Amino acid sequence: MEQLAQPWGSEQQQQEPQLTMEQQLQVAQEERNELIKTLLEMRQELDALRNRPVPCPTPQPRPMENLQQGLRQRRMPKVAVPQPFTGKMSELDAFETACYMYMQGRKDEFEDEDAKIIWILSYLQGGTALKWREVAIKSMMEGERVFEDAKELLETIRKTFGDPNEEDTHVFQITMMVQGDKTADEHVQDFKIAAHGSGYVGTHR
Repeated sequence: MEQLAQPWGSEQQQQEPQLTMEQQLQVAQEERNELIKTLLEMRQELDALRNRPVPCPTPQPRPMENLQQGLRQRRMPKVAVPQPFTGKMSELDAFETACYMYMQGRKDEFEDEDAKIIWILSYLQGGTALKWREVAIKSMMEGERVFEDAKELLETIRKTFGDPNEEDTHVFQITMMVQGDKTADEHVQDFKIAAHGSGYVGTHR
């Protein structure tokens, strides 16, 4: 009776050589050595990254330093501060002009219109001007918006302390003007000032 043929798979398993215990240990040792080699290479790469110098970021100047540098770069003109105003009409023109010149020449010193308002009020010292300032400051402390800007403040000061009949006063000065001990140039300049305040416009031929 013929023998039945064995399946192909079982025949292949029989043909595969079986590793001895010594051979299995050798294969495991080789795999272990390969793993150790890989770990050493990774460790060397990590050490190289750690020892690489890190560039320090360039420090950026702070806002205040920027402002100081800008002020140094842009030289502002020297402008005289106003003389304290006490409320006398004779002081008003000079005070108003000095305030305007300083605020125009030293604009960088004023952050906003509120800073200009406080600066102008600080020069109202003595006499009726000081009393008027105290009333205005108290209203501001209570949260009232007394003045919108420096221009409105100066206009209010002129309305309060200025000559209510300024044009008539200058006309009167013109009619009463005499040269006296003044030089011709001084007399002409006084006339021009009075004429400007009176609204007089000369004719040109």
